[in-house]
Amino acid sequence: MNATSTNATTKTDATRVIVESTGVCLLLSVALLWVIKMAYYDGPPLPRSSNRLAGIDNQGATCYLNALLQTLANTPELRDALFQIPEEELWTTEKWENEGTDTDTGLKEPSQRRSDKLVPKTKKLEIPIEFQKLFGRLRYADQRSFSSKGLTDSLDWHEVYRQHDVQELYRSLLGTLEDSLEGTSQQEAISELYHGSVINKITCKKCDNVNEREEEFLDLTLPTTEMKDVGASLESMYLREEKLIRDDRYMCNRCEKLVDAKKVTKVRRLPKILALSLLRFEYDYTWQQRHKDRQKYEFPLELDMGAYREEEMPPDEPSRNPCNSEQPSDENPKSGYKKDNVTKSEKKKQMKKNRTKQVRDEDALYDLFSVVIHSGSTRGGHYHAYIKVAGVGSSENGDIENRKSSSAQKSWFDFNDSSVHPIDDHMKAMRSKFEGRESAYMLFYRRRNLPRIDERLSTWLERDLKKENTSLQNERKIYDRKVNEVEIMLLESTNYKWWNGALQCTHDAGKSFRLDRRETIRTLKRTIERKYEYQLNSYCLNIASELPTGLHLFECISGDDRAVIEDFSISGNVKLFMWDGEQVDGNVIRTGTDAQPIWLRIRYHGHNRDPLEVDRGFPRDMTIWDMYDMVSEWTCIDVDHLQLQRVRRTGQYTILKKGGGSIYGEGLRDNEQLEAVWKREKDKAQRPILLHITCLDPAGDHEPIAERFTQDHPLLRLFKWVSEKKGISTDQLQLQRVGKTGERTTLEKRCCSIYEAGLRDRDQLEAVWEREELHSTPVRTEDEAQTIQLHITNLGPGEGQEPDSKEIDLWITEDILLLELFSVVSGLTYIRSDQLQLQKVEGRTGQLITLKEGGRSIYEAGLRDNDQLLAGLRDNDQLEAQKEKVDSTSATTGIEAQTIQLHIKYDQLGGHIPYLQTITERFTNDMLLLELFCAVSELTGIHSDQLHLQRVEGIPGQLITLEKEGRSIYEVGLRDNDQLIAGLRDNDRLGAQREKVDSASVRTGHEAQSIQLHITYLDQAGGQKLDYKEITERFTGNMPMSDLFRAVSGLTGLRSDQLY
Repeated sequence: MNATSTNATTKTDATRVIVESTGVCLLLSVALLWVIKMAYYDGPPLPRSSNRLAGIDNQGATCYLNALLQTLANTPELRDALFQIPEEELWTTEKWENEGTDTDTGLKEPSQRRSDKLVPKTKKLEIPIEFQKLFGRLRYADQRSFSSKGLTDSLDWHEVYRQHDVQELYRSLLGTLEDSLEGTSQQEAISELYHGSVINKITCKKCDNVNEREEEFLDLTLPTTEMKDVGASLESMYLREEKLIRDDRYMCNRCEKLVDAKKVTKVRRLPKILALSLLRFEYDYTWQQRHKDRQKYEFPLELDMGAYREEEMPPDEPSRNPCNSEQPSDENPKSGYKKDNVTKSEKKKQMKKNRTKQVRDEDALYDLFSVVIHSGSTRGGHYHAYIKVAGVGSSENGDIENRKSSSAQKSWFDFNDSSVHPIDDHMKAMRSKFEGRESAYMLFYRRRNLPRIDERLSTWLERDLKKENTSLQNERKIYDRKVNEVEIMLLESTNYKWWNGALQCTHDAGKSFRLDRRETIRTLKRTIERKYEYQLNSYCLNIASELPTGLHLFECISGDDRAVIEDFSISGNVKLFMWDGEQVDGNVIRTGTDAQPIWLRIRYHGHNRDPLEVDRGFPRDMTIWDMYDMVSEWTCIDVDHLQLQRVRRTGQYTILKKGGGSIYGEGLRDNEQLEAVWKREKDKAQRPILLHITCLDPAGDHEPIAERFTQDHPLLRLFKWVSEKKGISTDQLQLQRVGKTGERTTLEKRCCSIYEAGLRDRDQLEAVWEREELHSTPVRTEDEAQTIQLHITNLGPGEGQEPDSKEIDLWITEDILLLELFSVVSGLTYIRSDQLQLQKVEGRTGQLITLKEGGRSIYEAGLRDNDQLLAGLRDNDQLEAQKEKVDSTSATTGIEAQTIQLHIKYDQLGGHIPYLQTITERFTNDMLLLELFCAVSELTGIHSDQLHLQRVEGIPGQLITLEKEGRSIYEVGLRDNDQLIAGLRDNDRLGAQREKVDSASVRTGHEAQSIQLHITYLDQAGGQKLDYKEITERFTGNMPMSDLFRAVSGLTGLRSDQLY
């Protein structure tokens, strides 16, 4: 007993664990499904549109099914027949129990609640039930479109992504529905509405024996090839007599042999709903494939089938032609009756026959109410239907081609899957479906004399539809309230301060509540006053938004109490700022979009050259000038010398030009970086560098000096500045640069900038006094050693970049070279040496003689004591006005004034891996080689003392070394598009590279020459008119074909991928 009880306890515990784990998994699954549903939930189904008609959703490729279902659903006779099936014929009641779970044991136990559940009696009856549900929803449920999945599941149709033929579907669907109705009160509904019959009669011409065969139909198939309209097709099928002769002779049962015969086909019984299937798809035996007939084929709105029916004649009457419209009368000899021989009984028979004929004629009149349209080809397409909804519009009779649209009501609708649209001009719409790719495929006609039907729903269906509509209304109300409800966060001004261009929160503030955004501002204020006991009469409510800079205030909403919250484009979560409308924390606050701050990060260097950053918000309507003024105060850089540069993500710099435009208009956005640099001139060489100079006087005392110089400061002027500071003659002064390891490098006195001489920021210099003359000082005579005074008039820009004319008196020895004079005057006038022009004024004649830089002394150039010089820019307007007086022999003209383009390749070291870079620059022919070396040194970053230039000969590929001298580049043989190789003098790679230079790999010679091409292209910009245009352009011989294609594409406007 103990063992048994122990086993039972163990099993109970195991069962409890299994049940608990299963219950947890079930709860998790339900929760996960709910989360997924809410994540993809886009609201309840939309209500019906204004036309009060509903569509059917496309399950994949079920457009053919949707078009047919809409036709059947809008057939009142079929719909009413299905609705009249009583509940007891379809459903049965089952008892079912809702099982619960014991919370103590975890075992299932029967629940105390029992209820009845309706289930279909048989599997087959699910089909009419689903038809009732779908037709009822399409008719009465307040929803824009419905799914047909329940119906397709009941039919076991799962190929929803494969399209079928709608004509085949029509026969199959009605046959399945008819079978499913067997045993119900409406089992004859399909037969009475849609079944008709035709009779085939074959008459033997020998013995007049007639053989009849009757066939039932759901639809009449009509050929369209070589047919004009529906009437022509019906005439060919049911009026023409077919002769069976020769090979087609008929085997007569009476004659017992093949005989000639005639065959006639007539319509014996017409259905209430007549379906005509147009044979648009045919098989082409020539091409061995199916094709769609797109020719014009007309169909009427009214159809009379009386001429195509079988005539039921009395046995004593002779047969007559069914197409003959004449009626028997007294005057008609063919009638077989005479006035005098007609008895009273015969008159009654005739009247009864006439009444029967009148009824038969009315049964043959049909009105079109649905057109199923196919768009596409034999391989696939799309179906939709034009349907005339009963009771919506007045009936329209007559052929489409011969009638005009006169109905003011819109009774025809286009049922296209889930969308239903009214057809304004249905006559025009029908005519457009006579032919073409999108044409009529099935026609549905309703007998005209059918009585009007009063629909009555079954009890269960009416109950389910009311319940569904109530559920949809509640769901829409909940969703509507949820969508329009916004969460409002109320912020108080006492918890904020103004800092860094925006409002910053000082305390955790904010009181949230929810409100419908369709409420008025008055309701909003009352809600705030009631919840938080505020008096909002003296406060303003502004919409606030959190930006990268902080909080910013936008539109004020508290002005008009009658306004609605949603009028201010409020949705989701919104913040409202409560303040006095003017100041926060003692600062006047600007509101609105124009004052919206843009968060920028500005980098600059402080007094000790340490990098600093400032993060701040700037109003988007602030001008560039105002930003320069504000940044100038932080950085202590004069506005005239301040330059702001935008730092792109790629690392490139773009100068932010000064102007009156706004920072937002210039393209500045949040999180952008700016760099503030000191820029006295536009040239980057004006950046200052700090030099520490230690002077060793003859007594051996050390006197350190720290001074800033611009990078383009002349080296000779630095020598002169140190000479004046310490009273040492420039001839006896020597400057040495002290390296990091202590090595010393002597600076040569030459015409270059201190940057070109190799001096960098915070370099250490030693000034050494030598008693003997430097070896580089030339031997002087007594005449050359004299000091003369020159009067220089500065016509160029001054330190402030404005034209400034002032006098400079310069004491200088006569043995100084012209190159040195140009450098000294450049330092005094702040004019770059390559842009400086010096002119000597002749005392008597007043003529101007242009001085040219060279290796001659000023004495040899003709300068004497108290001579007057004019200094200015080469293109200075002041000098241009006086150039008329200059002698033509002294002006730089002709070949020397022309510019040439040089391609400079240089070997730059990146770690230990060399790579070759190319620079293309233009130079004037009169530029001296010394100036060329300085320019190349600045472009390549190679010190001018270590720079080695070689010219590549075009055809042989030889390298010719260029020396630093006073000749011009034109005199040494440099021409347009020549190639130079720049490198270090002691660079081993450069020496190794000289041997590998081949004429095929150097872009010089014929390849580098520019050629002129005449391009003729066809311009079609005018639409239909073609015009030939010609473009003449010059290109270099070494241009790649891909670059040529891109260039021609830009010139002609043609796409490069279509250009040939």
